[in-house]
Order: sequence, then C-alpha cells, then structure tokens
Amino acid sequence: MELDTSMDTHFSENHRPLSDFQGEMQVNCPSCGQRGIVRRGAFSRERKDFASDFCCTKCLHREQAGSQWHGRWIGSTGPGRWSSGACGHCGNRIAYQSAPATEKPGPVVLSCTSCGQERSYPLYAYPWQGSDPVDPFFGLALRYQEALSEGILWVYNRPHLSYLQALIASKQRLSAKAGSQDIAARLPGWVLSARNREKVLRALARLEEAMEKDGL
Repeated sequence: MELDTSMDTHFSENHRPLSDFQGEMQVNCPSCGQRGIVRRGAFSRERKDFASDFCCTKCLHREQAGSQWHGRWIGSTGPGRWSSGACGHCGNRIAYQSAPATEKPGPVVLSCTSCGQERSYPLYAYPWQGSDPVDPFFGLALRYQEALSEGILWVYNRPHLSYLQALIASKQRLSAKAGSQDIAARLPGWVLSARNREKVLRALARLEEAMEKDGL
C-alpha cells in the first residue's frame, strides 16, 4: 500500500476521547486466537461498569463482562485501587501497590513506617490496563497492534485507525489540554512527534492491510 502524506495537513477533531471508539473493539479470541469482537453495552449502575460482551467470529466463544479478566493484575493494601490499609499494630496508614503481573497478587510482607512492626498483608486484586494493548472490559489482546522501537502502536477498530491516520498526518492541530481525555493528550509523545510521522503512518498502513485481510 502506497503511503500518501499529501492530504490536507490541517486537523481540527483532536478533541475526541478514546471512549468514542470503544463501541466495538477488535481483539484476539482467548480460545482459538482468531478475531473476536468486544461490544460495549449500556452502563450498569448496579455493577458500576458497562454491560459488555465478547464473541469470537471463528469459534463463537462468548464471554460476559465481569466473568473473567485476561489482562494483568495489580494488588493494593486498601479496598480501593488507590486506597491504603492500616497497620495491625498501631493503625498507621499502610500504602502499597504491586507491580502489574499476569497472576493475581498474593500477601506481601511490609514494615510500618511509624512503629516498624513487620507483618504480612493481604492484597486486593484489581484489573490493570495501563498502557497495555488490551481492551478495557476483558483485558483481551487487541487484534491490530504493532511493536515499534519506541513502543506499541495499536487501534481498536477501523474508525479509530482512520482517526489516527488523519491526526498523525496533520501538521496543524488544535492544542489538546494536558490531563484531558482527548486522544491527542493521552497519546505518547513519540506517536505525535513530527520526526516519527512517516514511520507511524507506515505502521498504521500495515495495520490497515491486516484489517483488509480480515475482511474489514
């Protein structure tokens, strides 16, 4: 596929959140490795999450959100992801978060910074997404991703791919506010770097070819 960088270099739609492209995400099936689709359902107030589902286009393996997390885990001493526990001896705050791992974290031995008492603390396990190229509801590996020397470039689906192609190709973009949910504000610097523009666009073109091979 020939790379065309002669398109209009002005881009004015970078104030879009990543959630705009999470309606249907292309992933790899955990059962057969073929293409599957994660569909984001309606928000459930009871579960405080989206009632999403997964279905493989090949083996028809299905899963419902909350049934299993396939990505990495982190552990925290508190009942909230960013909360803390308390020392069993003096009640001082015990804050600890484990590094992301493929297995659920087990107990960890910690020393209290106040009284110095050392003891084993159980960790609450939470799904970890971070910058991993996985979907946010099941932690399944995204179907269309490519490892570059700077990091992993990935897309959820064709609309997401088209959006990134236009964003990266543009030489004039509206400023994205730091800390916002805008895609442009959350992308790694190397993806938006003018020095890497052609390299990233070539990688996106390869992802587009992979989609076409899958019939998308």
